[in-house]
Amino acid sequence: MNKGNRKYDAISLLVMLITLMMLVLAGNILIVNSKVIIAKAEAQISTQGNKMNDTKDSLFLHVINKSMCMLEINYKENGGKDTASLIKDFFNKTVDVNYKNPKSLIKAQISMIKDVESNIESKVATTLETEDNDTSEIYIAKPSYVNNSQPIMNDGENPYEDDIEVINEDNTNQENDNSNNKANNQKKQGLTSEIEIVSTPVPSPIKIVHSLEDPLIFVYHTHGTESYRPESVGNYHSLNRKYTVIKVGEDITNYLENSGFKVVHDDTIHDYPSYQGSYTRSLETLSKNLKSDPALKVVFDIHRDGIDKVDELNTKEYEGIRKRSYVEINGEKVARFAIVLGGGNDNIEELKEFAYYIKAVSDELYPGLARPIILKKFKYNQYKSDYYALLEIGNNTNTIEEARRTSKYIGEVINQVLRKCIVSP
Repeated sequence: MNKGNRKYDAISLLVMLITLMMLVLAGNILIVNSKVIIAKAEAQISTQGNKMNDTKDSLFLHVINKSMCMLEINYKENGGKDTASLIKDFFNKTVDVNYKNPKSLIKAQISMIKDVESNIESKVATTLETEDNDTSEIYIAKPSYVNNSQPIMNDGENPYEDDIEVINEDNTNQENDNSNNKANNQKKQGLTSEIEIVSTPVPSPIKIVHSLEDPLIFVYHTHGTESYRPESVGNYHSLNRKYTVIKVGEDITNYLENSGFKVVHDDTIHDYPSYQGSYTRSLETLSKNLKSDPALKVVFDIHRDGIDKVDELNTKEYEGIRKRSYVEINGEKVARFAIVLGGGNDNIEELKEFAYYIKAVSDELYPGLARPIILKKFKYNQYKSDYYALLEIGNNTNTIEEARRTSKYIGEVINQVLRKCIVSP
């Protein structure tokens, strides 16, 4: 009996040990290895997810590449790299949205904003080529006439046909012009205020109804710093007014006032400190004066012609330009002048009539003093009056003395022109 009880006790102990070992093993599995099992499971899930995403990306790239050969070529050339950036750039340009620029999203949704901005950008681009940045080709305004009456523009007979000067080309055939001009002008004795102009074939412009008791003429300078020799500083642009076109404007003003006209001379500087925008600023000055005194009808913008890099020219080139820059009147060198017309103005025909008559009177009084009329594509603010002339007096090979001598002769020309045009109210 005792032996049997011992046998059962041994079995019970063995069962208890086995049970304990199973509990320990179960605890180890449940507690110790659970994190490892979970980590492995998560890693497997992640791997499968990445494979799924890679599959989706590959399918997307395949579709895009096959749709646009440019992308496929880039993809292959880059070994499958950087295609995403190219796709991003493609969609940025396609939908006009830049994820780095929030304004582009607004512009994409509200087309009016994009249209307005594009219009502004277009205007800015257009203004880069302006009167202040004038590099356009220029040509001569050539009038022709039928029965010495109304001017027409055609290829008919031209009274100035033998006096055409092609700008920026070699004009060696004109280097001897001054000898003839000198001979003609030596016949003149002083100013010719009493001479009646009767032989010119050019008709006078439309009459100006005006009382000489009121101011008539406005003189100003868009490029007031343009200077003459010996003031060559700043590439012939100086604030020393006694060497600039402002001094010439003063002389013209004084002569016209002594001839009986009332003149307003505005010496505001418009091309300093910035040359760009000179015509915009001078327009403000012109508009202000015309508004404050509506009697002003005749406008002269006094300039100096410019020869690029004149001090770097070789002797022959310089001498050729120098000889064509003046005529001799009464034994003195006098700077020649030219009238520049803005072909972009709606009143261009009226401007031409005024310019033609000035040149015709100048040719009658002082042959060779006036260069051929120059027509350019810009406006030069000339739409503000039908009696507007941009006068280029001399160039930067002329001295200030030569330019100032021109003022009294051109003053007399203007005097004769206006006497023919003015009608008392």
